[in-house]
Amino acid sequence: MVICAIIECSNRSGRDKVRYFRLPKVVTDRGEQMLSITTQRQLAWLKAISRDVLTQGNLSNVFVCERHFVSGKPAYEMYTLDIDWCPSQDLGHNKLNLDGDKLAEAQQRASRAAVRAVQREKSWRGYKRLHLLKLRI
Repeated sequence: MVICAIIECSNRSGRDKVRYFRLPKVVTDRGEQMLSITTQRQLAWLKAISRDVLTQGNLSNVFVCERHFVSGKPAYEMYTLDIDWCPSQDLGHNKLNLDGDKLAEAQQRASRAAVRAVQREKSWRGYKRLHLLKLRI
């Protein structure tokens, strides 16, 4: 049975009528340019799939269903600018691509939010204590 490797995709070969495409292999016997392109493509697919459990040993059994391509199938490997060169639809994750200043700003916002959450929790505990004291009186 073939199962789509994309997170939150539940397509299976025995149940759903969709096509599956194997993770592209790195071609080593057709020159340096082809080696470079196929390596980049495999890395792009792995980044789109975004699974931590994928290792070099189990890459031969990785499949992606047609639902994750705009045209329903992957583009030819030499068409590097085609949107279907790697899976791009319904990837099951919403990763942010932050760099430099944006990353620092996001980290600062996250730390400020954490501080506010702690303060809110402390004030809520104080409110609950005061309320319980009033009920006892």
